[in-house]
Amino acid sequence: MHRKRVTESVIQQYAEPLFWRTNDMRVIPHLLESYEFVDDLTWRLKLRKGIKFHDGTELKAEDVKFTLERILDPNQNSPRASMIDEIDTITIIDDYTLEIKTKYPSGPLMVDLTYQEILPKHAVEAQGEDFFKNPFSTGPFKFVEWVPGERIVFEKNPDYWGGPAEVPPVGPPKVDKLIFKVIPDSATRMQALKAGEIHISYGFTADQAEEMAKDPNLVVEKVRAARSVFVFLNTHKAPFNDKRVRHALNMAVDVDAIIQNVLKGYGRRIACMSFPGVLGHDPNLEPFPYDPDRARQLLAEAGYPDGFDAVMMYDEEWRKDQAEAIAYYLGQVGVNVTIQLMDWGTIKNEYLLKAKGDMYFGSWGCGELELYGNVNSTFAREKDTYAFQYHNDEVTRLMKEALATLDPEQRAQKFMELERILQEDAPAIWLWEQFDPWVYRKEVTFTPRTDERYNLVDADISV
Repeated sequence: MHRKRVTESVIQQYAEPLFWRTNDMRVIPHLLESYEFVDDLTWRLKLRKGIKFHDGTELKAEDVKFTLERILDPNQNSPRASMIDEIDTITIIDDYTLEIKTKYPSGPLMVDLTYQEILPKHAVEAQGEDFFKNPFSTGPFKFVEWVPGERIVFEKNPDYWGGPAEVPPVGPPKVDKLIFKVIPDSATRMQALKAGEIHISYGFTADQAEEMAKDPNLVVEKVRAARSVFVFLNTHKAPFNDKRVRHALNMAVDVDAIIQNVLKGYGRRIACMSFPGVLGHDPNLEPFPYDPDRARQLLAEAGYPDGFDAVMMYDEEWRKDQAEAIAYYLGQVGVNVTIQLMDWGTIKNEYLLKAKGDMYFGSWGCGELELYGNVNSTFAREKDTYAFQYHNDEVTRLMKEALATLDPEQRAQKFMELERILQEDAPAIWLWEQFDPWVYRKEVTFTPRTDERYNLVDADISV
């Protein structure tokens, strides 16, 4: 299963996790009736009874054990495995009860389980990979068809169990059919919204959001995205292996001016990877100052008085004006940047994980609302970090200690110490917290979420 937010939104229409984040970002039991900590390493989970898969069979503990063990199976190469790799053993107590033992105390496990949707053991075992051509689970919608590169279609599950009582309205979905259309180009999506060809979308430039706000048939909401924006630097190669160069690049970009003039306020300056509301955010950590003169001086000290050439990759078409603005400011201190739009799969597999290339302009979500959410896989793992295989022993040590700390306040202190080290080492140009313009048709009832997921079980449309 892929980890991109849109992919998660698609999966959650037909499949559900043990825990769920509500629209106001509270973590609550979802498929679970209850849970308890037996000790620091043991979680006892009790499933709700009577929840049915789309084929009519009942959800049981064996399905949970099978799903989580499948994710952790190295042969599956699941990108979600790293989220729950602290799990040691899963033991079935009875049809509705199981115990999870972890290798060490794990503070974030409950949050991480919100990303692991449970699959029917009997069907996956019987069909193998063919199961995912026509997948099903316990969710509010049933899979109908997938036309690669064009659309994914779901229909209402009239027998949906209803969801937790803590998240009204309880019951089956209000809409009969969902169609996720693949429209990468933001201008094309904007026209489709205006024409009523689609009803909900996000991922637009600030100028496009301003234009759509003038349309009486559209609603535009400014919503925090729980997402940090940055430029990863390949610290394994010159000139980015010199910290003076990395500091210079951070001082060369006028982030506040980009937020004001390009993003039109759809962003907020951050000092590193965290932002307000994230466990571990330090409000006293100051961003690098905008100081192009000091940037030029640092580049000269590092042996680049005339600057250098670099290629900056990015993977979302609607960020082009942002990429151009960053390249402009770097150019003012002699760093001549060529921007290159590429697909995420190529950037990840051929460049970031192989430590090839120069720079990557992008973002990383932190729907977990804890610092590990957007730092662990990018900077803190012992291997396979997405920031061009960056590694720092102190960052890795502190992340391990934080993840093994159950007390949130103590965990936050570890995160703060980690982020101070990470910011100063500067394996990235730290930019802003992202805000999204969510746009939907006026006839639609819909609640945009901070974590960018489409929660459509309670969406409605008036004809």
